[in-house]
Amino acid sequence: VIEGSTKRSIQSSYWVRAGISQAKPDGLYVISDVRYKSELRQLRDAAGQSNVLSVRIERFSSTDVTDPSERDLDDWLFDVYLNNKTSEGVTKSQAFEQMSKFLELLWV
Repeated sequence: VIEGSTKRSIQSSYWVRAGISQAKPDGLYVISDVRYKSELRQLRDAAGQSNVLSVRIERFSSTDVTDPSERDLDDWLFDVYLNNKTSEGVTKSQAFEQMSKFLELLWV
């Protein structure tokens, strides 16, 4: 968290630019951790709006964490939402099943 925040404080697009610089034009990539709306916007600007699909994996019904890096995307309208809330009884196999169905939709 400290390294990520430090590099973002120097240049807000640090992590996005680092990822894009290593991407090949015809590649398919999964970026597992985007923390800010600005990062999603930067990715969409760089790759094209229709080439970036945002997925929210919901893990908690509520949390008292207030750090902006954990809360900035709370009101973002994601393309897909996957429920991984064990508090609601979602099992590991159900979470994998949701992800599998989602991936199948991408390749149809």
